[in-house]
Amino acid sequence: MVSSSIEEQKWSSVHWWTFLSFALGLILEGYVFSLASVAVGWYTVPKILEVTLLAWPVIWFIIGVSIYGPLSDKIGRKKTFYFSLTAYAIGGVLLILATNYVTILASIALLVSAAGGEMNVIMIASHEIFPRKYRNRTIMILIDFVALSSVITALVGFVSYSSTPMFGRYTAAILIFITVVILIIARMHMPESIRWLEMVGKKEKGIQEMQKYFKSMETKEETSSAAVARAAIKYPPIWFSLLAISLMAIANDIGFGFLTFTLGPIYFPSLTPYILLIAGVAGFAGGLLGFAGDRLSKKWLLSVSFSMMVVLSFVVVATMPIWTKVISVFWVLLIIINPINQWTYMGVDSIKGEVWPTKRRGTYAAFIRAIQNIAYIPALYWATTLPPMQFLEFNIIIWGIGAIGAIMWHIKGYETAKYTSISVASREA
Repeated sequence: MVSSSIEEQKWSSVHWWTFLSFALGLILEGYVFSLASVAVGWYTVPKILEVTLLAWPVIWFIIGVSIYGPLSDKIGRKKTFYFSLTAYAIGGVLLILATNYVTILASIALLVSAAGGEMNVIMIASHEIFPRKYRNRTIMILIDFVALSSVITALVGFVSYSSTPMFGRYTAAILIFITVVILIIARMHMPESIRWLEMVGKKEKGIQEMQKYFKSMETKEETSSAAVARAAIKYPPIWFSLLAISLMAIANDIGFGFLTFTLGPIYFPSLTPYILLIAGVAGFAGGLLGFAGDRLSKKWLLSVSFSMMVVLSFVVVATMPIWTKVISVFWVLLIIINPINQWTYMGVDSIKGEVWPTKRRGTYAAFIRAIQNIAYIPALYWATTLPPMQFLEFNIIIWGIGAIGAIMWHIKGYETAKYTSISVASREA
């Protein structure tokens, strides 16, 4: 198979262009998703509308992944990017022209739907394009770039709070336009997923992509080590994989959102830019563990990181009388929690796109992303009505659910890191 040769390729300029495309795409995704937190400061609105604005991007993220996920399985990974980049451009124009809350919401809707679609396609295409020897570390490092989006959003927040709403909107829109232009250039230098082309019966097109983007024309049969690895694996049913990974994804989405995007705007509104900045830097630093992503066991990474988040959630509850009075203790907890939170994020978001058959990879990954965000919306509204102590106790339950999913996968799942072939991870011969 041609895709077997692709998987064994040495790292080349094609992979660097693809990495640049995906890294910027993930930064832009995180940036536009958290832009709603900054937009709260652009207009004076009732408290209920502030909460609505926080839920608004989640709704459109769900719509985006639900559309772009199946679309990427139907027309291909690279072609799907054309639609998301067009939506980004239109959303950026609306952001500049926005004169009231209606146009702000319309702009964020279009931007976040594109962001959700982009993220889903990036995370599935990464497994199919990057070489086996670098696949997991590259994907984990890419996920770490999402943390940088919080830093960028925080900087835009500082600009917004220290200037006029118009200047803040213009700054946000200009960053989007610049990134879209770079993405267009980078994606002209990256191939369609050759693995997807083969699996949907377009082998000749796959060979053409191989000839266009890679020097080596030799096709390789599956290595004996890959065949032995697959033979030794007892794959769990698809429904079990969906359940275990969904539990982890729901916990990570709700827990991460409450600590960074919700806790700041709702309970500490004046500290929102600072929380985004510090959490983003701490999370990015923790995510540097991704450089060891090919050597680490992903099963262990998920089990340990989710269990640690349960323990840390208990610590936050136990020390509440202290950190609510001594702000330095709050910052220490935020700095400790976010790197470990980033480990759960890297683990679950990488496995979310690799354990499915190629022909349905986009759809299954999109299903999990939709489920986790659907769960986030009622949790967001309900949690904002809780007293602080109950709010934090609820966070313990959420991370406990994630730990259950991680332990389920540790017991019944299989290893997808440690230089595992994507054909093994995908359950494909």
